[in-house]
Amino acid sequence: GKFIALENLDCKIKSGCKDHPPWPKGICSKCQPSAITLNRQSYRHVDNVMFENPNLVERFLNYWRVTGHQRLGFLYGRYEPHLDVPLGIKAAVTAVYEPPQESSRDHLKLLPDPKKELVDE
Repeated sequence: GKFIALENLDCKIKSGCKDHPPWPKGICSKCQPSAITLNRQSYRHVDNVMFENPNLVERFLNYWRVTGHQRLGFLYGRYEPHLDVPLGIKAAVTAVYEPPQESSRDHLKLLPDPKKELVDE
C-alpha cells in the first residue's frame, strides 16, 4: 500500500466536478479522497469507555448530528478494572465538559475559558 505521513495527509474532497451535484449531494471516485488504513495501536490507555449517564454522550453527539460541526469535550471520571479483558482498564465517565469554542465542519478553535480554574479543581 501507499504510506504517507499524517502531517502531509490531504482528505479534502476535490471540488468542481461536473459529473454530479456538489458534495454532500454527490461524489465520485475522482472527487473523493484516497482510502486510508490505520494500524491498530500497540498500546491502549483504556480498553473500554462507559458513560454513567447515556445522556452525557448523546447531548455531546447531538451537536455534531444536527450541525455537522466539530466539537471538543473533556471527559471526567475514574478508571476501574475491566474484568472482561486480562489486565483491562475501563474509563467510567461521569461528566463531559465542553469549553467555549467556535467550530465548523473542518475546524475547531478553543476560546478563552472563564471557568477554566473551576473546572481544573
